[in-house]
Amino acid sequence: MTTKKIAITTLGCRANQYDSAAMTGLLLRAGWDRVAFDQAADAYLINTCAVTNKADAEARRLIRQAHRRNPEALVLVTGCYAQTDPKALAGVEGVSFILGNDQKASLLDYLSREAPLKPEIVVNDLFKEDFLFTSEFAVHGDRSRAYVKIQDGCNQMCSYCVIPFARGKNRSLDPEKVIEELRRLSGQGFHEAVLTGIHLGTYGRDLHPSTTLLGLMRKIEEARPIHRIRLSSIDPEEVEPEMIGFLKESRIFCAYLHIPVQSGDDQILKLMRRRYTAVEFCDLAVRLKEEIPSICLGTDVMVGFPYEDEDRFEASYRLIQESPLDYLHVFPYSPKKKTRAASFLSQISPGDKKTRVKRMTDLSHQKRAEFFKKAVGSEVEVVLEDEDLERPGFQKGLSRNYLPVYFPTPAAPFASKSLLRCRVNRYEGGQVFGEIVEG
Repeated sequence: MTTKKIAITTLGCRANQYDSAAMTGLLLRAGWDRVAFDQAADAYLINTCAVTNKADAEARRLIRQAHRRNPEALVLVTGCYAQTDPKALAGVEGVSFILGNDQKASLLDYLSREAPLKPEIVVNDLFKEDFLFTSEFAVHGDRSRAYVKIQDGCNQMCSYCVIPFARGKNRSLDPEKVIEELRRLSGQGFHEAVLTGIHLGTYGRDLHPSTTLLGLMRKIEEARPIHRIRLSSIDPEEVEPEMIGFLKESRIFCAYLHIPVQSGDDQILKLMRRRYTAVEFCDLAVRLKEEIPSICLGTDVMVGFPYEDEDRFEASYRLIQESPLDYLHVFPYSPKKKTRAASFLSQISPGDKKTRVKRMTDLSHQKRAEFFKKAVGSEVEVVLEDEDLERPGFQKGLSRNYLPVYFPTPAAPFASKSLLRCRVNRYEGGQVFGEIVEG
């Protein structure tokens, strides 16, 4: 019997990346062969994102691309866009099944069916679901770091965000299962894992007995199931003094935090339904740098939110310029169905959004350059990635504090995931270069 081929592509966050790794594991165990998305396949799986309208458009483009490549193939669409707007996807030619996020564990059932005459939608109300999709068979491919989804869902309902409708209510993975998964990944040769979720800082509140993210971190620190661990995004109000003290002393948690600010204007933050002020965010960033000088601090910035006039944008720009941040993820506001902000009257023009995105992105480049230059002369431990296709002849490693270091590929290249020590010797062309001193 000929092995069936499936092509998988993933849009969006690390939680979605984990879900694709879990689905890949299920498929491989069932005998499917994974191929690149630009190859001919018997089935195509598109795991979508719904955060921005740009992500929606990209999902539709990928569906059309898959259908053109093999009009006879099954095309399955899942993820957050499938969950929040399945009818829009049903109108794209080539779709076979549109599956809500709770159907990811049942993927094989749909792959065993014939293509329906018209797109079949299987989407349920996730606010009624308690199931947290994870798999001990998750396959992380060529990644040098593995994602571990410890939490899903969000109860916060920020006014701009459709993700609660896409992911449902807050659910957490039992601490012992988290540690077990970390041990499994270490046994597979991973030196680093990233703890991820939709609203990571709320981890454990739904468990019985309840716990906290810091409580889980302490258990992991005691067990030491893997060499090092990185947290994904966590909201500012959830980084408490006890967590800062813990990170300062930790032997395995990386000196790195991604803390979304979204806006530096208090009125905009209120309209967004965020739970901190601009001053509180800035004070937190300053304290983190004082307590952990080597820490890398990143943030998300949304520009063009309704009512963000020039003065309010400038307030955001000044706050971020003055805060000790090391990089920004910048994106324009996208009005999304079901969210409160979509009905706000004062929407910002696409031209103004584009201008503001550029200014913030330029600021991010400046801050990242400053962070890189400060590292010159230091020695850092890196987890090695594959040879960089954009820089032939170089391999790249990532340090504990999120510093990418390039070094010449030796005659016998080091394997991906290798743990090495590098001396950073120069900053050039927007990147950091070094040499191996131990490996």
